[in-house]
Amino acid sequence: MKKLFSVLLIVALVLSFSLVTATPVAAATIHVPGDYSTIQAAINAANPGDTIQVAAGTYDEQVVINKSLTLQGAGDTTIIKPSADNLTQVFTGLFWYGGTKNIAGIVVANVPGGSSVTIKNLKVDESLVTAKPAGADYLAGVFYRETGGLVDKVTVAGTGQWAPDRAYGVYLSAGTKTVSIEITGSTITNFDKNGIEVMGGKLTVDINHNTITGRGSITDEVQNGVNVGRDAVATVNYNTISKLIYQPKTSWGAGIMFYNYVSPTGVSATANNNNIIDCQTGIIFNNANASAEGNTVNGGTVGLIGIYAEPDAAGEWTASFVGNTISGVRDSGSYQNAAIGANTYDSGATLDVTIQGNHLPGDGTTDADGVSIGVEGADGTILATITNNTISGWQYGIRLDGALVDATSSCANSNNISGNDVFGVYNGGTGTFNATCNWWGDGSGPSGEGPGIGDAVSDNVDFEPWVVVPTVTTQAATEVLVYVATLNMNYTAGSCYGSLQVRFAYKKSTGTQWSYTDWVSKTADGTHAETLTGLDPNTGYQFKAQLKYNETLLEGNKLTFVTQIVPTVTTQAATNITSYSANVSMSYTAGDFSLVEVRFACKRTIDQAWFYTAWVSGTANYTYTEVLTGLAFRTEYEFKAQLRYHGTMIEGAARRFTTAPGPRIGFCFIATAAYGTPTAEQIDVLREFRDMVLLESTVGSQFVTLYYRLSPPFANFIARSDLLRTLVRELLVDPVVWIVEATGDIWRN
Repeated sequence: MKKLFSVLLIVALVLSFSLVTATPVAAATIHVPGDYSTIQAAINAANPGDTIQVAAGTYDEQVVINKSLTLQGAGDTTIIKPSADNLTQVFTGLFWYGGTKNIAGIVVANVPGGSSVTIKNLKVDESLVTAKPAGADYLAGVFYRETGGLVDKVTVAGTGQWAPDRAYGVYLSAGTKTVSIEITGSTITNFDKNGIEVMGGKLTVDINHNTITGRGSITDEVQNGVNVGRDAVATVNYNTISKLIYQPKTSWGAGIMFYNYVSPTGVSATANNNNIIDCQTGIIFNNANASAEGNTVNGGTVGLIGIYAEPDAAGEWTASFVGNTISGVRDSGSYQNAAIGANTYDSGATLDVTIQGNHLPGDGTTDADGVSIGVEGADGTILATITNNTISGWQYGIRLDGALVDATSSCANSNNISGNDVFGVYNGGTGTFNATCNWWGDGSGPSGEGPGIGDAVSDNVDFEPWVVVPTVTTQAATEVLVYVATLNMNYTAGSCYGSLQVRFAYKKSTGTQWSYTDWVSKTADGTHAETLTGLDPNTGYQFKAQLKYNETLLEGNKLTFVTQIVPTVTTQAATNITSYSANVSMSYTAGDFSLVEVRFACKRTIDQAWFYTAWVSGTANYTYTEVLTGLAFRTEYEFKAQLRYHGTMIEGAARRFTTAPGPRIGFCFIATAAYGTPTAEQIDVLREFRDMVLLESTVGSQFVTLYYRLSPPFANFIARSDLLRTLVRELLVDPVVWIVEATGDIWRN
């Protein structure tokens, strides 16, 4: 029984211990000096994952971090500033030239296994380290050794000139453990040698948004803002780097340098969107596949080269320099200086360089070149593709120099090359250089071996065709009418631009918002017209021609036109209305039209169909009257004026009038003469038939009207003879009366 109890007790103890040890320890925040008086004491007591929060103050100690944690200050008021005596630990770091150096770091991240260490929001001050610490070769403000992590918003104040040897702002080294480090938002100033040193083929670094400021013009050391070597892979973007000047000029200070000197393997190196000011060298790539895009390099009065690729080891190397702006470069006298350059120094090296979309403004007095490819005495092979750059104000705009330059396989196209002193393009390479479709500063083409007055070209340069810039001219509007107008332009397509596009911009003269016609593609010189519709009459418009090529927009001169004034027409009241006729009138304006036509449309009110007078031409504002005849008496008529111009017809408002009653004998001139009296009973029958039948139809009314017009003379003739009255009465009138009476039940109902 006792044995069983002992076994159960042991099992319980083991389970309890397992539960305790399996429970994770939550990350803690340790405060200095609240929890520990020194930073190192807090680190020694910390667990991986903890944060060491350091309050404002100055701490005279070396900080060595050997576990994954965060060291965080309160900003630049948290200052780690040791004396040389307190830097007691040194660690090896890879050296650019080979081997290692012993580095005494003020803040050291040296974690077994390469875990991550974050250092942020504090300041490291090297100024009290005036003597070399025991066992050290070099000094560094921050030293990451075989350890990944983050350096964020850290200020490193250097030693200035460090008499003992070399001192660095930040030193990163990894040759055995694969690690990644980011340095961001930090400020590094007054350093002795390099602001940031990056060494080791196991190291990937992202250096961004930092400010690195050198010591200006000095004679004691060749400074670099960022130096990357030993096959480290680095991305250096959005940094501001300045004041790196070695006055003897036997070597030059660089804003950013990639130099893989020891057994280079062909790693990639990237430097984008940096601002490099007052440095002898902007960005230089040695034995790296280079990419530099969107950088601004302004050498001021000290610049010697802008952006260069210079492999000195065998291999196939590439370089891409795109969209950079480089200025302030001068000749040193011992080197062919340029804004952008490419050289090789090994017979087994091939460099394929792309130089595209860069803005390279020289000042017109420099002896440096815009683009320099190769130098005499160098070795290897260079192929260069140079396109869409602006290169002006240099000694040579583009210079190919030395047998290593394969001019036949290289090209310079679609560049703006102008204002260069000696040559726009010089070919000292091998073969003929394709430099077609460039702008040489004048439409006549290049000078030198060329026929024009633009920048000169040397022999062995193929420069035809050269760029002739398109032009566009706005021409006067034509066929301007009331609601439409035709816009016109002349344009030239230039040369080397391929397809271009044209359109018109237009607006009311009193307006501010432009409207546009559609883009239309063109390939050759010519004219172009567009007809606008839906315009407002009697309105001023402004328009201009536009031409687009290679994302460049050209505009012609602005012209104006005014749409025509619309004619008007107004129907006037009818006058002189009788039983059978009336005068209808209109007033009209011709507007801006030299010829209009007018007429009247008329009808009885009860009818659907209109009848019309003939068109009559008019040339000015006027009134017009037409006499309508042959109307039916005691009848309402409707009429309206019509005006026609340029295929358009407008109408005035409709008006009405009623003809006067007819004469009493009315329909019965001949019957009255035949019977000898207007009161004969037979005549009343005929009058009734006229009113109830004939006058109720268009044909009947027209017959009555015609009868009234033609019968009176005939009635007067037969009234003079009894024989004629008798014959007409018995042979004509009586039969008609009989027929009318016989059908009375029909027409009366």
